[in-house]
Amino acid sequence: FADVNGDRKSGRRTLPIVAPEGSRIYMLCVLPLLSFALTSIWSIGPLCSIFFISLGSWIGIRYFLYRDEINDQWSYRLYNVWVMGVHILPANGRLPVLAW
Repeated sequence: FADVNGDRKSGRRTLPIVAPEGSRIYMLCVLPLLSFALTSIWSIGPLCSIFFISLGSWIGIRYFLYRDEINDQWSYRLYNVWVMGVHILPANGRLPVLAW
């Protein structure tokens, strides 16, 4: 979303170009659901689960509601923070540090 204009100029056919509304609905639905699934799979504690699911939901809502280029850039940065969290969740399998 953050570089739709650049993608258009270079001739790429990314999902936000081909299906602009559908791609935003996809982010709105998938981020919270995936957050919930991942916290369940990795047995994350209730407090950390609420935080992680809330973060995924907030980012999904941002992508759906705020559609200008500046907000898309901010949403993309927040999405990358969420992805870092996705990579940290499996650590709970070895060290249950996220059990609270």
